Amino acid sequence: MKRLTSLVLALILAGALVIPSAAVSSITPPSWVEEAEYVILDGDPVYSGEAWQQILRFREDAAAGHKEPKNDSPLGAQWSIWEKQPGDPLYSPRKFSAGEWFERGLVAMKYAANSDTKRNTATANRCFVEALKALKDSGADTTATRQLIQLWGVRAGLLKYAPNGTEKPYSAYLDAVDAFISLRKSRPIKLAEVLDSPLMDPLTDTTRTRISRDITEIASRISIQVNGTTLAVDRVVADGRETYRDVDPVIVNGRTMVPIRMIAEALGADVEWVPSIHGARLTRAGVQIDLPIGKTVGYKNGQTFQMEVAPYVKSGRTMVPARYVAEFFDQTVEFDTATRTVVIAEDKSVVGESNLESWLLPMGAMLNKLNGSRNLHEPGSVSNAMYAKDSARKKLSQDTWDIHSRDELIQIIYAMTYHGHNDNFLEDAALIRSWTPSQYQEVLNSAQGIDAYMFPYTKQLSEKWGDRGILCWDLFRMSNLAQWGYQAGYLTYSEMLAMVEPAATLLHDNFKSWDEAYENYLDGYNWWARSNVLGKDVWKTSRGETYNRMKADSETAALFDDSLFHTPVRGISGVTAAGLLATASK
Repeated sequence: MKRLTSLVLALILAGALVIPSAAVSSITPPSWVEEAEYVILDGDPVYSGEAWQQILRFREDAAAGHKEPKNDSPLGAQWSIWEKQPGDPLYSPRKFSAGEWFERGLVAMKYAANSDTKRNTATANRCFVEALKALKDSGADTTATRQLIQLWGVRAGLLKYAPNGTEKPYSAYLDAVDAFISLRKSRPIKLAEVLDSPLMDPLTDTTRTRISRDITEIASRISIQVNGTTLAVDRVVADGRETYRDVDPVIVNGRTMVPIRMIAEALGADVEWVPSIHGARLTRAGVQIDLPIGKTVGYKNGQTFQMEVAPYVKSGRTMVPARYVAEFFDQTVEFDTATRTVVIAEDKSVVGESNLESWLLPMGAMLNKLNGSRNLHEPGSVSNAMYAKDSARKKLSQDTWDIHSRDELIQIIYAMTYHGHNDNFLEDAALIRSWTPSQYQEVLNSAQGIDAYMFPYTKQLSEKWGDRGILCWDLFRMSNLAQWGYQAGYLTYSEMLAMVEPAATLLHDNFKSWDEAYENYLDGYNWWARSNVLGKDVWKTSRGETYNRMKADSETAALFDDSLFHTPVRGISGVTAAGLLATASK
């Protein structure tokens, strides 16, 4: 029997059920989902052929009470197909449609409900997130449809991250709470209607009360958003008592006061308590800010400035005006009254008419993509500002680079731009060219192992690229170093772009298109990696296919704008790589 709230939900989400075509008239929801909470996306490829038969097999397996299948089972191999990498027999470069993501999400919810202990809805949560992304290109992106998929995403997030025991909720739980608050603003939906599903039965009354309380608290809270990431204030449960990792922002005398460590680290800054000033010291990209407690006078690189509200300590956290922290680090600060959000974003206007970001992003796109970035339109491979600094510093400090400071970063980027692995290649190529044909053949006849293919490969690339060598292999990686340096807090936004200007200039002067430049990069990578690709199409290698997918993707294709090669490289007034190097070398 359908619950009363399901009828209410059906009225609230009127129009969410898309009327299917004749080809999908037989499509019905799985047995554990009521019709009012099911959506059919007319024309979606999931409803035909093997795709739909696969969904039915998943449904049958879940309905039988089974848990999420393991990779080592035939069904599990098909279930986790999105995790397969190029080279795996089951790898498929095709994108799941919005309908397939949604259908898999519903099955994943049932698999989670079948668990005897913790209901792990991580897979379901991912499926609904991806369904919303794919919906944009489906042609069926209506408000009602989107809201219904959001409803299921909220359920998945709340079920996984609002445990009945003593585990602490993580950011995905807070994302689910935020999603519900957002959904509630657009539709008069009540929390009871979200929780009123057999799949949500594992939630105890205590947990349901807790969710309701969290929603009430978060809806009235001032939140902080840094470069698109909302900074979460995590609740921690210990010894039966709930405490917060950070305290909420508050407004004092018209100024928004924020916990300094949270916001500063999201901006890539280091924070320390300095007893001599009885206050906090922030350092980022060569800028030092001192904020004494209880005083309206602060110091930027030793120069005083006035604040309307003095920093203070609350619950062990130093509270400071958001405006000063952000603006001194070249950020814009706005307060969204509708959402009660302090919005902090990079002030890109400081670079004037420079087009260096348009060079930086496509140069670093390959490695950012391989590192799992979901947003190639912003610098760096980590889109979440809360973790960007630590992630970037880890990349820079690994053995490959061994970079631990701003000065080391600047020196290495500059040196590698002009004298990287390409110097080694050109040296080897010059040696081979110096040999007579008979000398080369003699060397080749005696070559073994790697040398057997690296000698002819080096010769081949030398004849192909001439004096350009494998230049792009160096230049593209310098783009990534500059981006990581920015996220690590070693460089400002302007400095990041300035450090990549020499690389952009070399690209502009030596290549005619991104296809040509990326082919040079691919050749350089394979030469450096000592890959035996003789006689093979470089575009059919893993990285070659990755580049072609990025160019074919409507969300990233615009990055690779060949018009850049036919217009001057425009730098930033007053900031150059050479100038930064001079400072770093002192």
